[in-house]
Amino acid sequence: MAVISNAGIGSGLQLEDLIAVYVNAEKAPKEALLNSKEDLTKAQLSGVGQLKSALSSFQTILKKLADPASFDKTSINISGPDSDAFSVDTQNASAGNFQVEVQQLAKGTRLSSNTLAGGASTTFGAGTLSFDVGGDTLDITVDAGDTLSTIRQKINDAGGALGVSANIINSDSGAQLTLTSSKTGAANNMTVSYSGDASLADLSTGLNVQQSAQDAIITVDGATISSDTNTFSNAIEGVSITAKKETTGPNTLDVSRDVEGLTDLIKEFVDGYNALRSSLDALSAPGSGGDSDDSVAGGSLAFDPLVRNLKQQAQGMLSGSVASLSGGMDSLYQAGITFDNSGKMEILSYGIGSGPSGEERLTDAINNNFTQLGQLFAGSDGLATKLDGVLDTYLESDGAIAQRQTSLNDTLKDITKQREDLETRLSNYEATMRARFNALDQIVAQYQSTGDYLTNALKSLPSVSSNKS
Repeated sequence: MAVISNAGIGSGLQLEDLIAVYVNAEKAPKEALLNSKEDLTKAQLSGVGQLKSALSSFQTILKKLADPASFDKTSINISGPDSDAFSVDTQNASAGNFQVEVQQLAKGTRLSSNTLAGGASTTFGAGTLSFDVGGDTLDITVDAGDTLSTIRQKINDAGGALGVSANIINSDSGAQLTLTSSKTGAANNMTVSYSGDASLADLSTGLNVQQSAQDAIITVDGATISSDTNTFSNAIEGVSITAKKETTGPNTLDVSRDVEGLTDLIKEFVDGYNALRSSLDALSAPGSGGDSDDSVAGGSLAFDPLVRNLKQQAQGMLSGSVASLSGGMDSLYQAGITFDNSGKMEILSYGIGSGPSGEERLTDAINNNFTQLGQLFAGSDGLATKLDGVLDTYLESDGAIAQRQTSLNDTLKDITKQREDLETRLSNYEATMRARFNALDQIVAQYQSTGDYLTNALKSLPSVSSNKS
C-alpha cells in the first residue's frame, strides 16, 4: 500500500502509528475471514481430489467384476510327451479331462519347376498362367520375351489375394521356380494351367508337387477331427485347440475352473471397497473437542452431502439383492461376503451358529453356482454393473465431482477478487485517514508555532525587580 505522506512530521505526534492501528483494525477481521474461507475451500478441494482418486481406484476393480469374461476364466494344464504341440483357448468352457493327439498339421500346396539351364533370365513366349486354389482363380498374363524373374514378380504382385507367392532358387545347374500357397486344407489344393506358348508348360502343367495341400487332423479321446487350418474351434465345446506340431502320443488336456484366480478377484473387490470406505470415513469424520488440546480434527469433507450420499448409495446397493436372481444367489451373503459394524466387508473364516463360513460359501459359489455368481456381479442388473454406473455419475467429465471442483475453484477465484477489493477499500480508507490526520497535524503544528512565538516573546520582556529601603 503506497505511503501518501509522513503523517505527524509537522506536529511531532506519532500519527503514522495511529493510522496503522486504524487501518489494521479495519483490515484484520475481514482478512481473517477471507483466510479462513480460503483455507476451508482449499481443504475441501484437496478432499474432493482424494475422493476422486479413491473412487477411480475402486472403479478399476469394479469394472473387472462387471465384465462377464472375468467369470469365464479357466485353468488349463497340458501334460504328456508333447505338451508344447498345441495351445488352448477357452470361452464358457466346462471342466473336463481329455486325451489329445496331433496327427497331422494343415499345409498349403508347394510346387516347383524343373531346373532351367538359362537361369532367372530364361525367356518365355506369350500366354496366360491360370492359378486355381480351392476354386478361387487368378490369371497372370505373360508377354513374349518375359524372363523367369519378370514372371515371378508378376505372380507376387497379383497373387496376394489368392495367397500365392513365387520364388526362384538359383543352383549351380540353373534356376527353379517355386510356387507356394498359404491357403491350407485339402480342399484348397493349388493347380496351375496355361494357354498360349508351349514354353509356359514348364511353369504350369510341368511343375512338380513338393507338398499337396492337406487338412490338420487331431484326435480327442479317440475321436478324429479335421480342419483346413491348424485351429480347431469348438473341437471341445467352449475350447479352441491350435495345433503346432505332430505328437508322438496322447497328451492330457485338463480344463478346470480358475478357482484361485476368481477367489483373488472377489477378495480384491472386498479389499478395494474397504479401502474406499476408509477414505470416505476419514474425509467425512466430524471431529470433536473444538479448540481444546485433546480435540480431534474433522475430515476435509465433514458433513458434506457428496460423501454422505455416496456412502449411502454404495452400501445400500451392495447390501441389497439382485432382482433377476430372486430366490437364487441374489446377494453378497451367498457369495460369502458380509458387512461388519463399521460398514466394511469381510469374508469370515468361521460360521455363525451352525451355518457355513464366508470362505465356505464363496468356494461353494465358485465350484457349484458359477453362472449365478457371474450374474450376481456382471449381469445387466448385477451389483458391480449397477455400482459402476453410479460411480460414473460422480467421475464423468461433467459428473458430481467435476462440478464440485469447478464450484470450489470458482470460490477461490471469488476470494482472490474479494482480497483485491479489500485492498482497494483499505487504500481508500488509509487515504481518508491520512487526509484527516494531516489536517490535524497542520492545526497542531500551527498551535505549536504560536506557542513557541509567545514563549519567545515573553522571554524578551524586561524583568521586574523590587527595591527595599
